[in-house]
Amino acid sequence: MHFKMIMIGLVFSLLSCSSPKEEAVEFDRKGFEKVALDHADNFSLKRRENEWLIHVNKPYQDAEQGFTYLITDKQVKIKPKDSIDEVVRKPVDSLICTSTTHIPSLKNLSVLNRLVGFPGTDMISTPEARKRVNNNSIKELGKNGQLNTERVISLQPDVVVGFAVSSTNATLDKISSFGIPVVYNSDWLEKHPLGKAEWIKFFGVLTGKFKASVEFYNKIQEEYDQLKELAQKADEPPKVIAGAMLNEQWYLPYGNSWQARFIKDANADYIYGYTEGKGSIALSFEKVFKKAMDADVWVAPAQYTAYDKMKEDNRHYARFKAFKERNIHGFASTKGETGGVLFYEQAPNRPELVLKDLIHIFHPDLLEDHENHFFKPLE
Repeated sequence: MHFKMIMIGLVFSLLSCSSPKEEAVEFDRKGFEKVALDHADNFSLKRRENEWLIHVNKPYQDAEQGFTYLITDKQVKIKPKDSIDEVVRKPVDSLICTSTTHIPSLKNLSVLNRLVGFPGTDMISTPEARKRVNNNSIKELGKNGQLNTERVISLQPDVVVGFAVSSTNATLDKISSFGIPVVYNSDWLEKHPLGKAEWIKFFGVLTGKFKASVEFYNKIQEEYDQLKELAQKADEPPKVIAGAMLNEQWYLPYGNSWQARFIKDANADYIYGYTEGKGSIALSFEKVFKKAMDADVWVAPAQYTAYDKMKEDNRHYARFKAFKERNIHGFASTKGETGGVLFYEQAPNRPELVLKDLIHIFHPDLLEDHENHFFKPLE
């Protein structure tokens, strides 16, 4: 009994010596200064000492308003007039991501060990991330749009990085209602390849690795610009077509898309380079054939990896010059350990590798020793 009383007294003594509870402070926007971005136009950054404001202009296609996130190490009182949509407390030691395009940024900032969960882990292809999936360090969370909320809540991440295609996101709203911060990443809406890559700074802010994110991005931008300059040395830009048929329609990128920008920067003439729009152009086979039958090169023919399969699905593909001359190149055959296509995961983060591949395809004499990373000739 005497020993028990001593232990109780010790506990009360320790409690009485503990630090006082942190008091919340009123949020004040004064003192934040804008941090310049080079190519990204769908988010912006402001900084005040160790605090950040991230504003995502369009969290999803056709969004009428954006979201603003405060990244701080303080306990902050937020009022409706402050227009802050979410507060993320630093340090962010654990997080959940919902798109494979987020994985390379974490890897390149050396914070992949902070990723604790992901929906559809079979889709992850980055080798370092696959190791963490295989040893159960990255938990399976179900499917996007149908996240296992109980599992997410049990992991208690410091933040969930989501993405949205519309304003309806019931699962993420539920997670937020349990006090877990949810922020939206919309790198996929950027129109410039370097704009997509610059979203590594978004993760740099979240994870306290902003300086490293700037250094990584600057290296990519420098190499991209050098490659673009190299491509201009080619005398004859080839005519290029892209895409393939799906459900009676030929889908191909608009001329103002990030895919088309790659073709332009690789000094090639994309046949639909004059078009503008969102998403993909959908045209009949006849219209595309009439315009592109004499194209020199065909890139990214959807899921196709072999000429025989293309001809089997549509014998008229064989009428194209690029088909006859075996000058079709796709990225669907370059996959990770569990079948995820590497291009979808890694290309947004590494645009210089995509540009190098395309220059090698369009102007092989300029990069004779290059071994393509994403694009491979069809079998």
